[in-house]
Amino acid sequence: MTMTRPLLRQPLALANIGLSLIGAAALAYLSLQILSAWRGGMFAEAVQTIPAQTIALAALVYMTGHLFRSMRLALLIGGWSVGLRLIVSFHFVTAGVSLAMPLKLGEFFRIAALSRVAGSVTRAIEIVWWERLLDVVALIIVMMIALRDVTGSQWQDFGGIVAVSVAFVAVSVLAFFVLPDNLRRTSILIIRRYRGAHTVPVLQVLERARSAIIEAPRMVRTKMGSLAALTILIWACEIGTFAIILRAMGQVITSAPDALLKLLSFLARGQTLADVLQSHRLFDASFLPYLAATQVPLTFTAIPAAILFTLYWRRR
Repeated sequence: MTMTRPLLRQPLALANIGLSLIGAAALAYLSLQILSAWRGGMFAEAVQTIPAQTIALAALVYMTGHLFRSMRLALLIGGWSVGLRLIVSFHFVTAGVSLAMPLKLGEFFRIAALSRVAGSVTRAIEIVWWERLLDVVALIIVMMIALRDVTGSQWQDFGGIVAVSVAFVAVSVLAFFVLPDNLRRTSILIIRRYRGAHTVPVLQVLERARSAIIEAPRMVRTKMGSLAALTILIWACEIGTFAIILRAMGQVITSAPDALLKLLSFLARGQTLADVLQSHRLFDASFLPYLAATQVPLTFTAIPAAILFTLYWRRR
């Protein structure tokens, strides 16, 4: 007769419980913050300025973009082995939780949760890295188009974001296509020059790193066309949402590029709805209509998505 360990002594069960508690706490906190801000009149101006049907249309376009994001995630994971419903609900849950975490800390939660779905932390990191790399490339293209008629003084405000984005792309290219061969050469050098048991752990770490890095390009080798198409659709929805809100606010076409750059800067720095709710006086009030039409609906969509994800996960 085999003995089973208690649930709380199983590391995997503890990790799942911890992630569930963090996610539930983040969504509950953000929901309460939104309701408190709404009752305090924070969103009153946004609702009065923009008709409800316009906000609903912008929210629909924005949520469609997140559906495309979940499809891209399914393509990276291999949705046939996990299930599309599970992946879609997972995406909306983690996207909602990320809104409560500043400075892109939500990415760590997404990686930790994705490791349960994808099978390993390494694979989760590779998937999230590809997601961000595709978005950063799209962000660079959008910002370069928006900055083409911008003066030198305005360039200084956004030059840092463009530089960091380009550096991220460059590091990714070097890591995926240059680093593996250098790790192999380093391993050969260690074998030739050093002998002893102390070199074994180092060689093992180098081999594991090389294997993980090599796997990242293989993951998208036959999928790049589909991933690029989905990324274009994602950012078409992002810009379409912004255009709907901008038009409803009565902005003239000449001010659109500047407003777009401010929004991209706001999002690229990792600022989220939680930041605005906590210190709304320090933020541009023009962001509120956009947030009311995008991140607020996403938060309340994440709650039923969390319930569905739990049900789908238990049925596996």
